[in-house]
Amino acid sequence: MTNSGKGAGGGFRHGRLRSGLVIAEVALSIMLLTGAGLMMRSFFTLTHVDLGFQSERMLYARVAPLQTAAMTPL
Repeated sequence: MTNSGKGAGGGFRHGRLRSGLVIAEVALSIMLLTGAGLMMRSFFTLTHVDLGFQSERMLYARVAPLQTAAMTPL
């Protein structure tokens, strides 16, 4: 029973691989959280930018393009 136990079978290399994966995982999560925070700040800034006109008194209409015979399915 030489391979049974807590530190048997890989020892130092296995521990280094595991710690490297944990470090990479933490670094990736920090990068993702930072990117999400920057994206939220940019979205907030875009929604509160001055457009240069009063949007409350604006009329807006959507115009649909005409369908021609070439565009209709058979």
